[in-house]
Amino acid sequence: MHILELARTYRNLKRLKDIVLVLPRHGFGQLVERINLGRYVPLLRRLTGKTGEVEDLPTPAPERLVRVIEELGPTFVKFGQMMATRPDLVPEDYVKALATLQDKVEPFSSAAARAIVEQELERPLEEVFRSFTDRPLASGSVAQVHAAELADGEAVAVKVRRPGTDKTATADLDLLTALAELAEKHVPEMARFKPTVIVEEFGRSLRRELNFTTEASTLVKFGRFFEKDKNVRVPGVRWEYCSSRLLVMDRVEGQPLTDIEGLRASGCDLKAVAGRLCDAFLRQFFEFGTFHADPHPGNILVTGNDVPALLDFGMVGHISGELKGQLATTLVALVRGDIELIISVYTDIGVFSEGADLTAVRLDLLELLDRYYGVPARNIDMTEAFYDILHVARRHEVDLPRDFVMLGRAFVLMSSLVRCLDPDADISTAIKPYAKKLLVERL
Repeated sequence: MHILELARTYRNLKRLKDIVLVLPRHGFGQLVERINLGRYVPLLRRLTGKTGEVEDLPTPAPERLVRVIEELGPTFVKFGQMMATRPDLVPEDYVKALATLQDKVEPFSSAAARAIVEQELERPLEEVFRSFTDRPLASGSVAQVHAAELADGEAVAVKVRRPGTDKTATADLDLLTALAELAEKHVPEMARFKPTVIVEEFGRSLRRELNFTTEASTLVKFGRFFEKDKNVRVPGVRWEYCSSRLLVMDRVEGQPLTDIEGLRASGCDLKAVAGRLCDAFLRQFFEFGTFHADPHPGNILVTGNDVPALLDFGMVGHISGELKGQLATTLVALVRGDIELIISVYTDIGVFSEGADLTAVRLDLLELLDRYYGVPARNIDMTEAFYDILHVARRHEVDLPRDFVMLGRAFVLMSSLVRCLDPDADISTAIKPYAKKLLVERL
């Protein structure tokens, strides 16, 4: 894809100008030159009157990249957030920096929100809602959420897509695709991080997030998973009021998991919440084969009777039956310290390249297992262990399946939450019955 093909409209030319000028200002001017965008800099500077002066560069590159992304706006922020979920491809220092990115977008007007709701429902707002709160409960780059009551008094949350988001996101995604192709072609050291793969995955995720019908369907699926489980809650969907730009769901009242001290002060049984949260995610990983892939504290509320509620299903992972079996075998192999079995499983998955040095892989895995041998599970830093495994994978250019990595990351996030709520939680003991069942099915 030629970069100038994308600059035929004013919107794309403006975005290209932003990228070409922002990168050098934060010390990435050499990258602009190496991907052959440097020849457009004089033209763009003449058009804009900006010089793109370079800042002083005592700041590490990962932090400077975060500044670039924040300047380029919501789509790039979301792209940065997605890169932070691929520690198998992105170096650890960049992952940690990118994980700090937050959507910092002012809410759009309540008048615009009301207009979109009426347009999607094809009737006046007052015919559907007894009340509609103008001030949003939450606001992001894709949508904002308003509290409302239906005509029958039922409390609901109304998620409204930001006006013009689809057009802006499409234009930015086209530019990201072109830039990834240029980077992969002209910058060999970036090619091994597979920028085109990351952008392609981001495109799928973004299109999914822009279509609220998909999110509604996911909510229904998880609602059915847990319909007989009183220890976890998922908001119900009001399909009669939903569209691709509008999502109406049951409003969940509770305390955010981000406020541990507040939960403790209110008398919440944190150990009970930890146990229910752990069980809910282990069932997703090992039983359902579909899991909430972004279980950070902001996506979880604690409702009455210390029941956790799962919110925001924009990022979901899937585990095939075959992958579940391979996961069970890997768990058994790790317990036995059987490196050959681990190598065999990973060969079946197809993660090793043709030229992989399996002897070196074995040595690195042995060293990794020795580091954790005999250490009680509660004393192991799951995040550190996860990055140790991925470090070995990156060193040997192991191509881990996307959902395998998402599973690992979700497990680490869940483990961290559980241990924050209950430092004495024994997650390895909780896993055993699921792993045993998987292994029986595998054999």
